[in-house]
Amino acid sequence: MSQSTHVCVNPACQAEHFPTRKGRCPRCAKYFSRRGVERPKEVIDGKRLPRPSTIKPRECSRCLEMSTRIQLGRCPACYQYFKANGAERPFARIFHVKLRQLGLRLCRTCRAVLSIKSFHKGGQWDCKDCQRKAIGIWKARHPEYVPLFKRDPEARIRHLQTRRRWRLTPTGKVARKRQYERNKERAKVDPEYRARRAAIMRKVKFNRRRRLRAAFVEVVDPQYIFQRDQGVCQICRKRVRAGEWSLDHIIPLSRGGTHETANVRLAHKRCNSRKWANAGPGGDQLLLLG
Repeated sequence: MSQSTHVCVNPACQAEHFPTRKGRCPRCAKYFSRRGVERPKEVIDGKRLPRPSTIKPRECSRCLEMSTRIQLGRCPACYQYFKANGAERPFARIFHVKLRQLGLRLCRTCRAVLSIKSFHKGGQWDCKDCQRKAIGIWKARHPEYVPLFKRDPEARIRHLQTRRRWRLTPTGKVARKRQYERNKERAKVDPEYRARRAAIMRKVKFNRRRRLRAAFVEVVDPQYIFQRDQGVCQICRKRVRAGEWSLDHIIPLSRGGTHETANVRLAHKRCNSRKWANAGPGGDQLLLLG
């Protein structure tokens, strides 16, 4: 006598079987009786489920990291170091590893914890500011090693002329194109690089104007000019907001002016552009007397 078949009530199985208890096939019924849950699709397809870990994580006695693989009271990293060297892993190494996991590094000179971007690539242990200061001190102590084009103005002009001639060669054009594409991609993702590049380009354009006019130049601190003029535009006499101010030459470079603190004043960008290379009415040159 033939018996009618039924479909397993497990939605992941749906296999035809002879009627069993609670409508499950034999395999699903056995799985449910042991675990109290329906047989998953992964088990039905023959895949092995990962067993849940029953080992509780413990704390390493050296680096205080939580791990389920503690051996002799040490995590795997501390145990491997102890096994290879016969001594405990030093705290300095543990500290640097944890900083690296957070994207930070410790400068060995100023002892400051800074972002990885504040260091040059290649595993340098000094931040960029400390390296820049050290290079400046070394150059001051050894002026004979400073390149000639940085000591002699005429040699610098010849060096710049040589670089310009090289840029016009086929090799120079290819190198400039590669550098432009590389910097273009970097500028898309790095806002700090964009701001730094914009400041460099402003300085380059000004230096070109200065060379064409052969004007006297000294180092001018923009923040000092802003504090000296008390944040007031010296052309329209209105307050200047951050990001809207520029430095204006009282006597323009095109009229024989110099780039020095006495010949520079605070001004809005629009006021400076409107003035252009014209000396303002009413004798702006009298401001130099103060």
